[in-house]
Amino acid sequence: MRRTRLISPCPTDAWGLDFSLDHPSIVQRLHPVGLVTTWNQRQHAVQNLVRPGDALIQISAAGNTKPVMGKSPADVLRRLVEELMQHENATALACTNDELRIDLFFSGMRSLPTLQVENEIASLQNTGCEFVARAATTENIRHLIAAGDCSVLHFSFHTSSDQSQRVFLEDIHGKAHVLTVQEFRNLLTDGQPPDSRRTIRLVFISSCHSFALGRDLAAAGFRHVVCIRSEDSVLDTSCLIFERHFFTALGTGSCVQQAFMCGVAALSSSPNKRLREDGNKFVLLPEDANHDGVFVEVGVQPSGFSPVHESETWGALPARVEDYVGRDVDIYRLLVLLRDGSFGRRFVLLHGEEGIGKTVLMAEMGRFVKLRPGLFDEVRWLGLPQYDRDDILKELKLGLQSLRRRLVTCPQRRILLLVDNPNMIFWGPLQRLLVFPTVHTVLAITSTAGMMADLNEEALILGTKPVRFPLDAPEPLCQAWLFARRAARAIYACEVWTGKVGAGGSLPETIWTAQKPADYLALAESQLVRPHGGNPRRIAAAALALELLPSAAHRSPSSVPLRSVGCLDEGDVSGGPPCCGHRRVCFAFPDGREHHEWCPSKVPLRGVLEQCPRVMGANLEVFIDGRSACLDMSLSDIVGDGSNGLVRLELCQKPNPNLE
Repeated sequence: MRRTRLISPCPTDAWGLDFSLDHPSIVQRLHPVGLVTTWNQRQHAVQNLVRPGDALIQISAAGNTKPVMGKSPADVLRRLVEELMQHENATALACTNDELRIDLFFSGMRSLPTLQVENEIASLQNTGCEFVARAATTENIRHLIAAGDCSVLHFSFHTSSDQSQRVFLEDIHGKAHVLTVQEFRNLLTDGQPPDSRRTIRLVFISSCHSFALGRDLAAAGFRHVVCIRSEDSVLDTSCLIFERHFFTALGTGSCVQQAFMCGVAALSSSPNKRLREDGNKFVLLPEDANHDGVFVEVGVQPSGFSPVHESETWGALPARVEDYVGRDVDIYRLLVLLRDGSFGRRFVLLHGEEGIGKTVLMAEMGRFVKLRPGLFDEVRWLGLPQYDRDDILKELKLGLQSLRRRLVTCPQRRILLLVDNPNMIFWGPLQRLLVFPTVHTVLAITSTAGMMADLNEEALILGTKPVRFPLDAPEPLCQAWLFARRAARAIYACEVWTGKVGAGGSLPETIWTAQKPADYLALAESQLVRPHGGNPRRIAAAALALELLPSAAHRSPSSVPLRSVGCLDEGDVSGGPPCCGHRRVCFAFPDGREHHEWCPSKVPLRGVLEQCPRVMGANLEVFIDGRSACLDMSLSDIVGDGSNGLVRLELCQKPNPNLE
């Protein structure tokens, strides 16, 4: 909901929105000065921003609501105001000096914060428990329950923190499927007598603010429910540590109560203060029940859900790119285009300019699909590197021949081929696969008319009807995030707001920090990012090519502020040269976490540690390259990975003298 306060009977100009001529309810552009832009400036959650491409679906004023239904917002608002003026309170409304409040409701696709699903799977694989990973769709959940041979359900999803208590599942293509707590409980219990629920003995909800959901499941008859208190949020690292110790203990014969205490103890004994605090936020429900149940086999693999065992190494997906910018909506749209059934497409041309991110998008889509075997039975990557081309071609040829034999014996298998080289479409071994109706292909291609025409003709010969999927620039927030992550030096506020480092040769005083989405939007509109047209490759190159600023050695240490670059909290490992008296420092904590900040070069290490809020007060000892560091030395005295490299400070817990 977006609120504006307006007086004019038809005040749409004050919104600061341009709507599409073809689709009058679709936002085409936001004006720099406007009530909607003002709304965006105040938001702290990316999901709350109004963006180009959103649809205005509803307008409300004085308790009356009008659906837009694709009509002109000005016409809808005019009719709404006319109805209000004809109301019995029209006289009072006309005489009041109060402004009329207009509520605007927008709809648009958003990327939810990314869950560390792959890390959770890797963590559970090392516990010794047998389990199967599936996307949290209603179909998969009901299949697990109907199979009747699963004793533990472990959920990792988003839950709302407000009073609505919503659960965010997904559909088969990854789009959010929102359920209330009651609907989610019914999903797990409907169609079963209470006695049959003994098969599922434990429900583990790895989600913040999940206490109400866990309490509801416990009341529904599930014997053991692990969740997190509703008023609390926990770190992803805390969830991973708790889960690892909980399921390790459970798999070795401990009862549920003992396994729960193992998870709590692992966090409570951590050297990190925040992890210790998270140890008290996990809850085992029902709180007054007996939790002495022992699991011999945890998460037994249900029938009908056998994973694909790919013994062949050919066609493996490339490694994940660093600083991946969000393309979740593009992945969803691609998968909808490739959906099963009569409306699904078999041959998609993913086209865009060089460096726009076609290869990265295909690889991320492949990883998404691998975690959701219900979409495709196999995913294969076809590309030609610059080295060992003959060996790679030979391996690919043998792999494609093996795949073709599997399709002959089992023609219903759905295969996804991700082709990163358009010339491979003219290769015989691949063409012999494309004639199978269950083989779907995504081909990355730079937009050239000649190549497009040849590919269209070749696809038609093979019996497929190619469809184009244009890949545009990522949204401005992602562009700014990528630039900030790759920046060779700190970004200064004056560069973001004025495009200049300083006046008259003076040096900047303040490092730019991102506290809310509006700060990233400002960076995206600055001369640092905007001239690159949203192309991720050009943005990354420009960030790495940032020129060094003049030395600030003449300044006193106290005159140089210690400011954290907010976008570095995820652990950027690039070094970069010192700039304007600052160096990038990596604080490596005992639990494996890393935190990066730009710190003044002339401040002693002791001062750096005291001013860093994540280190201050901790009983830690500092090491550099395995050697104890002198806290009186400054960052400028540390060589690190070269005179201009990253400074890595390894922090270790000091021994407790009382234990000696």
